[in-house]
Amino acid sequence: MLSVFKQLWKRRYHPVLENKLSILTVCETIKPLNNAQVEDAESLLDTAYDWLSAQHNSHLMRNIGHFPVLKVAHTKPPYFENPTTSLNFNDKLIEQLTVGAMPLVITNCHETLLDVLPSLIIDQEDMGIININAHLLMDQCLDLTMGSMLHFALNRFNECRAFHVGIDRNRCDRKQLEYAEDMGCNWLLADEMNYRGRTMVKEQLARFISHCDKLVLTIDLPSISKHNSSSEKHKLDINMVLRVLRQCLASNKVLLAQLVGSEERHIYSKATQLLVQELGHFCE
Repeated sequence: MLSVFKQLWKRRYHPVLENKLSILTVCETIKPLNNAQVEDAESLLDTAYDWLSAQHNSHLMRNIGHFPVLKVAHTKPPYFENPTTSLNFNDKLIEQLTVGAMPLVITNCHETLLDVLPSLIIDQEDMGIININAHLLMDQCLDLTMGSMLHFALNRFNECRAFHVGIDRNRCDRKQLEYAEDMGCNWLLADEMNYRGRTMVKEQLARFISHCDKLVLTIDLPSISKHNSSSEKHKLDINMVLRVLRQCLASNKVLLAQLVGSEERHIYSKATQLLVQELGHFCE
């Protein structure tokens, strides 16, 4: 009888979600973006869920809301500034995790993840951050800027470790790679992210995942190739990105995923559709 009561209580206070992929869109103001750039990204991200729903994906996800977040003081604040938005975003995201959903954050900068990391790290568990990106996100700076997310995450939280997937040699100098090595990072170069190297990619990723209790994914949409061409030879093949995503999801350690882009061609892209579909099907 007691076990029946517990089941009824769980259904009453923790209802089973019809769609377990919860979409939260976020727009942040962060250096060196100016107000015009932030407002452009804001208008695109505000309607991103509507666009995804129109692509026959509505059965895979649910809309939690759009959250414009002010992070850096501007002399002229954006028209959509709301000082309580950041708190609301964190509350909503944690609420989704509590009821067993997987949050998908679509945002204009990777640094959005820093807002929620303190809430995700519990009981001294090792948190693995998988950065699928041509950039390391390890710019050394005192103030938060675009491209510095992992620099701050690894220095602030001893529980965090990072694995970079698809680093472009042409965008990372030797000093940056040495710093990443000093911080205990692992990485795969963009040249290694191809079908011929799939076994090596799988093995290295599996080794990293085995040392983590939980995973967070951040995926840079501009780093993904829209098509195979010589002009995009340093960008990542979407099929390889999907392989990495599936392997991470199969570990059952992924807490949340983050897609990052600030331009229409990146947010409203085939790559975004495919990534959302993959996450949605996993959560069914």
